[in-house]
Amino acid sequence: MKLLNRCATSLVILSLSSSLLCAETKSTPSEKEEAAEKEALTPELRPALAIQSGKVDFHAKIPRTGTPFPRFSWLIAPQDRGQLQSAYQIIVAESEEECKAGGKLAWDSGRVESKEKELKALLADLKERGLRCGILGQTALLPVLTWTGNTDQALTYARNFSQKDQEPSIVANAVVQEWLFSFLAGFIHEGPGFKVGRISPFIPEDKSLTSLSASHLTPYGKISVTWEKKKDHLSVKVTIPPNTTGIIALPASPEAEIMEGGLSLEEAPFCQLIGDKKGRKEIIAQSGNYHFTVKSREDAQSNK
Repeated sequence: MKLLNRCATSLVILSLSSSLLCAETKSTPSEKEEAAEKEALTPELRPALAIQSGKVDFHAKIPRTGTPFPRFSWLIAPQDRGQLQSAYQIIVAESEEECKAGGKLAWDSGRVESKEKELKALLADLKERGLRCGILGQTALLPVLTWTGNTDQALTYARNFSQKDQEPSIVANAVVQEWLFSFLAGFIHEGPGFKVGRISPFIPEDKSLTSLSASHLTPYGKISVTWEKKKDHLSVKVTIPPNTTGIIALPASPEAEIMEGGLSLEEAPFCQLIGDKKGRKEIIAQSGNYHFTVKSREDAQSNK
């Protein structure tokens, strides 16, 4: 089996030397050969992602076999930052030449979207069946919905766990609690026992969730966060236990105004703005109680 570099975006082409899957893996082409092959391709066929380590049934070299449903796998060669495969296509042919020519093919998977179809199927299944799924599904459901940007559905299903007709299991309840703890409340320990604790609560832009209060008893004392959306600002109250340090990450635009106890962050004692990352302003604070207010530039100017 040889994994070719003739691909478009996330196109994978496997050439099998026989219809019985398959002969020995051919030697990996040199970097010069790969570069020459890529250069010979038209721009639309040049790969955006480089493919390496193609395998069948998890083996790079396998004997002839009549497996009716072989499993193909591959690795993406690390190149630029932020790479993400969105689709793939597998082509099987009697020879490498036929595979390149696109003539007589033994099999062509066609373009397969990696996530969109599966996500649509998941959402449709949840709509039809609700939260009735096995233990493995329960442990993955809320994180998957969150990672794929379907936080509103995650909130809805988390609320539904309290309904009698859903009959949540012990595992399901534990998963919801973990999701509420680490995502919704945003408690993350960056030091043993929350010696350094991060508070990065999820605060949706819409009205799907307008307030939240959460706390956790650490070996040093209680760490807590309470936030509420007001008419013209966001109110966030935070407690950092003694002998610890807290990093509070609040969603705010670069132009937003953040106050603590009625003072600007430059004037407020025991807390300091340390960065602006991914739409959040990060504030480091010593132990104590803090009350932050976040206003957009327009709201801040209108109140002056």
